[in-house]
Amino acid sequence: MNIKQSKKINWRIKALLSILVSVIAIVIILFGITYVYFEKKLEDNTKKVAEATFRQADKELKKMLSTVEGEVNRYGSLTLPLEYLRDDYKNDVDKSVVSMQIIKELDGMMFLDPNISAISLIKSDGSFIFSASDRSRSGKAVISGSLKAVLKKAEDKYPYMLWVSGYEIQKNGEKAFSLIANKPSFIGIKYLGKGTEGEKDAFIVACVDEKSVRKTYESVVYNGSIALLVNDDGIVISETGEALLGKRFERKAGFQTIEHELKNFDWKLYNLVPKEGYLKDTKDIRRFGTVVGFISCILILIAGLIWSRRYTRPIQYLMDQMKLVQEENFDIKQPGHQGWEELDTLNYEFYLLVVKLRKYISDIKAVERENTKKELLALQYQMNPHFLLGSINSIRWMAALTNNNVAANALEILAKILTPILRNPDFLWKLEDELVFCENYVSMMNIRYGNTMEYKVICDGSLLKEDFPRMILQPMIENCFIYGSDPLDKRVITVNIRKEEMMKVSISNSGVNMDRSKLDSLNDMLRNNTGNSEHIGLSNAKKRLDILYKDTGNIWLEQDDKGTLTVEIRF
Repeated sequence: MNIKQSKKINWRIKALLSILVSVIAIVIILFGITYVYFEKKLEDNTKKVAEATFRQADKELKKMLSTVEGEVNRYGSLTLPLEYLRDDYKNDVDKSVVSMQIIKELDGMMFLDPNISAISLIKSDGSFIFSASDRSRSGKAVISGSLKAVLKKAEDKYPYMLWVSGYEIQKNGEKAFSLIANKPSFIGIKYLGKGTEGEKDAFIVACVDEKSVRKTYESVVYNGSIALLVNDDGIVISETGEALLGKRFERKAGFQTIEHELKNFDWKLYNLVPKEGYLKDTKDIRRFGTVVGFISCILILIAGLIWSRRYTRPIQYLMDQMKLVQEENFDIKQPGHQGWEELDTLNYEFYLLVVKLRKYISDIKAVERENTKKELLALQYQMNPHFLLGSINSIRWMAALTNNNVAANALEILAKILTPILRNPDFLWKLEDELVFCENYVSMMNIRYGNTMEYKVICDGSLLKEDFPRMILQPMIENCFIYGSDPLDKRVITVNIRKEEMMKVSISNSGVNMDRSKLDSLNDMLRNNTGNSEHIGLSNAKKRLDILYKDTGNIWLEQDDKGTLTVEIRF
């Protein structure tokens, strides 16, 4: 089956396209960052302006409501409200007279403070005296549901005044009395106390028209924004328009929502600023940036076509030369002038490099011929350990044939000892290799010293595959035979190997009874690495641990009361 191969794009075109695409990508990224930065900056400026206006509106609203609170507190301390609270009338005529006087005083309060649109005295049983700009009356209404809960909150807040919106009392469709049912209002409730019968509480209720509240924050509005006042239930209780009044507040797409929490009330001011207005300048920037970017790309393309020849011609020549070298053809020609001076220099440097490489290859071939001779000589030297082991085994078999079993066994053990020494040049091997080596070494030493030593190893089988310093135990075991063997008293060599955070090895020899000063001298020697020929085994073991494990390797000697000498090794 024939597969039609797609024609590869020439590398020069690729270079030109890559430059063009890279520049376009950089222009788009830089323009995008700039555009986002300006947009964020405009949003931040809008927010700063709104927050400054919010703080002023907060003060204005507090000032207006505080004035109303002052009037209500003043009126609550007068005689007639307290008489209405006691409900102590001789007859209905006196009650009507007092009611008319109270209405007159309420009308006077509204005259003194035009922000008050209605005011009322109300008891918890529903009795009320009410005065508004367009009507005044007294009577009795049913108090239940939301209004009853609000009156309880006002009682709990005494002696302070409770401010709520009309929507908080009228939520769930309840309309407690016509006082708050006619138009959107903000209601301040002041608790006066209990009547003479005890169960009847009295309150002063003052209403402020939503339009009056709106005037305190209308200055927030600019560039077609919408200002909203929202209660803690999320209901819009005041706004600069009327479309959202009484509805649940929701953030709108296409608007920047700026929020301000009023200090003295459970309300929040919002300013919904249309982004279309203040982002107009950024659109102009975006259009301008697009045009500039397009023109830049055209100019870059023209410049690339003009200058690419001076770049690509010497690079192409260099690629041809490199291809010859790749094919192991080092007889390349010295380059002439191709384009830019820097690239011509690069071509010439490559030519010099190939000339040096050609000479280097020639020298390597000569060295390889010399190394072949040395390798043959090294192989000859490697035969010497093999010859030594073979010779020992021949002598062992000769001793066995002459029934000299002791010599035969000794030679067999010696061969086992020499085999890992001659064949393994590494500094580390497995713990099991070390233990096998030590066991063969102890067998040889027992032949020499007449089985005066018993050899014990305590080691968990899980440690046998751990890396272990090669022949680090042999000098310690040798010292046990040299300084601790006694033909009249069989001694015990105990090797205890365990691993916690470090590998811990103890080699104990019973009944040595080393002088304390000598023990301290040996520990000083190990600590300070000041070895001598008498204790070369211990000194060399410490130096090998220092090389392999740096500061974590250590050797020291201990002796207990029974005369057991122990060499402790840690790494």
